[in-house]
Amino acid sequence: MATPTTETNVRAKIPPVTRLVPRMARVALLVAIGALVWVSASFMVSLFAQPSSSVTPTATVTVGRKTQRLKPNSADCFPRVYTQPGQMVEITLHYPGADGQKLIVGVDDGGSLADGKAVQVLQLDRSGKATFVFQVGEQPGVYRLSLKRGKDYKALNFWAGEKP
Repeated sequence: MATPTTETNVRAKIPPVTRLVPRMARVALLVAIGALVWVSASFMVSLFAQPSSSVTPTATVTVGRKTQRLKPNSADCFPRVYTQPGQMVEITLHYPGADGQKLIVGVDDGGSLADGKAVQVLQLDRSGKATFVFQVGEQPGVYRLSLKRGKDYKALNFWAGEKP
């Protein structure tokens, strides 16, 4: 048997407005604090986070008689350069304002640097430039070089053979 609804039963189920306002105010306060913490944390990260490099390097790549000037993309990779298997490539890297710093060049996928080495440490000259020669491997395919200057990493990408 159902109990009849009385005015006191209805009031007991619906909280008074005075109870709802403080609860809603607490929720609003928590949301505001959360937003403030989020904005503060985002500001601190942007204030103290340093990009991988404060300068954008360029690479001047000479393959045969063709010279290309390249800039890295947002993934720190230079555009692909097309060569023939076994071809010698002259590369000049320019890091503006980084004169005198060390640059480590590493062969990732075959080919070789000077004297058949896979790794070479270069020093940037007074104008922030370093030049080296890379010989692409004898087989068609991808050949990559890793470039490391301090905490900054870049990659040069070569394709030996016909364009895919």
